[in-house]
Amino acid sequence: MRTAWGAMPLVPEKFSRAWVFIDRDVDANDSAEILYKWVAQNHPEINSWFAIRRDSADWARLEAEGVRLVDYGSPEFARLLLSAEHVASSHADRFITNPIPKRLGRYAWTFTFLQHGVIKGDISDWLNPKPISTFITSTQGEYDYIVGRSAFRYGAKETRLAGLPRFDALLRQDAAVPDEERDMVLVMPTWRDYLVTGMVGSSRGRGAVDGFADTPYAQQLAAFFRSPRLAEAARRTGSQVVFMPHPNMHAYLDRFDLPADVRVVSYDDVDVREMIVRARVLVTDYSSTAFNMAYIQRPIVYFQFDRDEYFTSHTERPAYFDYERDGFGPVTTEADAAVAAVDDALSGTLDGVYAERMRLTFPVRDGQNCRRVFEAMLEARRVRPAEERLTAAPNDSWTVDVAG
Repeated sequence: MRTAWGAMPLVPEKFSRAWVFIDRDVDANDSAEILYKWVAQNHPEINSWFAIRRDSADWARLEAEGVRLVDYGSPEFARLLLSAEHVASSHADRFITNPIPKRLGRYAWTFTFLQHGVIKGDISDWLNPKPISTFITSTQGEYDYIVGRSAFRYGAKETRLAGLPRFDALLRQDAAVPDEERDMVLVMPTWRDYLVTGMVGSSRGRGAVDGFADTPYAQQLAAFFRSPRLAEAARRTGSQVVFMPHPNMHAYLDRFDLPADVRVVSYDDVDVREMIVRARVLVTDYSSTAFNMAYIQRPIVYFQFDRDEYFTSHTERPAYFDYERDGFGPVTTEADAAVAAVDDALSGTLDGVYAERMRLTFPVRDGQNCRRVFEAMLEARRVRPAEERLTAAPNDSWTVDVAG
């Protein structure tokens, strides 16, 4: 889709020294929205704006909440960016990192990558070319991997151990849900780069490919959902099985041939955090969504039916995180085993081994991630004296005052 930028007049004063927050161009409700609201409430002196397409399902909600909105892709959006000091996003696709034509002017902002999840595999080929000034991480293992001897080019100067802003909201929402309302088996597999087309025009642009019904992705998930044991476990525990595919698999929403008692939901229609806090057990494959469930310390089952194909054909490669050694739940490769693990999770309490892994992964859950990220953004633009610039940045750790 082409944008008619037109002739660009002078940047209006209202955008002077702006901080721009954006999740995806087509939706919100991720760390950028959470951080925008925290900054607006706690630092009204900051000239904060939130960017999203006007035709997004989130626009009306955000407008009603008093969020200062700018229509992504509009001439006003370009004017905003030409005067911005900071851009902070939970994503790093080209629609975020290169959002306006270069002919309109040189980017002067510092880019904070808030992250959509927790990095556990090697995605350095994708992220290394990005102009990231502040790279937010959430776990010690993730931080140490990125700044250590990995393929990532980022070091302690750019990488900060602060926690996802979204986790602050997740804690609040989880505390508000009584146990009797945790009534879902939530199934959230990640996407596959080789099962969709590339993005064209916006984050909505990924399309379907031929032969999807014959792929392990479609067949193994169908076998899982059609298991009589799964249906019986859900009935016995008063749970509903809910399938929530990744947004990049949106083109296949109507192609899954599922039992009538399986509810299919889209990211466009529900609040993903609300789904997570209402889940009794999460079933995923390789998705970093598991870290959200681990943050609120509830059962997880990994269903990895295509591991060899995933790690050779998708955008992620194996890295420091080993699912058997470090994961937050049992790892299964067959539908029957995955269903059995779900049945066990619904019938009892969280396994002590996995509970301890969750606790060690997130030793600090204080609701202060937004504050830490805000301070890291300020630090990124601070002009340091010459003697300080000659000293390497210290490593962050949850065991030092970064947790304070």
